[in-house]
Amino acid sequence: MAQTSLLPLLEDMDNWDKDKRFMAASDLTQHINTSNRALDTNQQQRICTAFLKQLEDQSVDVQGNAVKCLAKIMGKFQEQQIGEVIKKLSELILTGKPEVRDIYATCLKGLLQELPANCSTLACSNVLSFMLKGISSVPSPEVKEECADVLHDLLKRFGDNKVWWCDQESMTNALLNLLSQKPSLRKKASACIGVLAAVVSDRHLDSLVQVLLRDVRTAQGQVERQTYIQCIGIVGRSVGGRIGGHLSDIAPLFLQICKQATDSGENASDGEHEVVENCLNAFESFASRCPTEINPFMDDLLALLLKLIAYDPNFYADDDANMDEEFDAEFDDDMVESDDDDTSW
Repeated sequence: MAQTSLLPLLEDMDNWDKDKRFMAASDLTQHINTSNRALDTNQQQRICTAFLKQLEDQSVDVQGNAVKCLAKIMGKFQEQQIGEVIKKLSELILTGKPEVRDIYATCLKGLLQELPANCSTLACSNVLSFMLKGISSVPSPEVKEECADVLHDLLKRFGDNKVWWCDQESMTNALLNLLSQKPSLRKKASACIGVLAAVVSDRHLDSLVQVLLRDVRTAQGQVERQTYIQCIGIVGRSVGGRIGGHLSDIAPLFLQICKQATDSGENASDGEHEVVENCLNAFESFASRCPTEINPFMDDLLALLLKLIAYDPNFYADDDANMDEEFDAEFDDDMVESDDDDTSW
């Protein structure tokens, strides 16, 4: 690609007029994607530098457009430039303008999905430390949510790369701390813990499950208990047969919780019903993935299911039924008029 054709656009990307900066980035992106010639190393570096500068532009519109343009041309860059871009996006999720934080995160997640497998170490080394800092040290819940989202996609895509294993414990603890935050953050943290559980070592998986079980036992309210039970269910679905060794601890506890809730009968709260439902969802996962390990608890589980399935939410007492019948008969005899009696016209 000719240097002379790129130079004016690169200069306009640094113009004082924000509209020119915006259009120059869009035109350069189109020019790169429609050209049949590959970019040389010097061109890649200059283009990458220009777009990285626009990521911190004073104009939110210019920033957002730069993020979208980068996503379209990343395939033209070499590993060095790719590393610089994803590192900058990771940093801006923590420190950038709140108005475009979600755009940074969306672009970074898209890039992680598009990167080839041989960029695994590159991605982990440039993204992981920022996301871990975001979920553990940055006070903003919005930043924590975006970081948990990116971390989820990073682990799902490149979790088998053991370059990050030295951070297993700190990452696990940081995510567990998010389970006591607002509902949207708890949901993202639980999903991230599920992906993390699938790739951590057996020792760290054991530690994770024991911490979650302890939190279930010591939960102060139904919402808190429900969160930890849901998380155990997610972990069980993610790790498959690896959860089998923990069912001797999980199954009796879940059965006890369900029994306590069902023994309350009509006095059971909606929160208790949801907790029972979460336990049953977890049991469904355990039965399909660990049939041998769940077998000692099947009799108790079946007894619980038969008790629950007998509950009919549409059941009415006989007195109520008789009252309805009397009302219907009275309505038919006294309140219905024929068309001949209608004088409303």
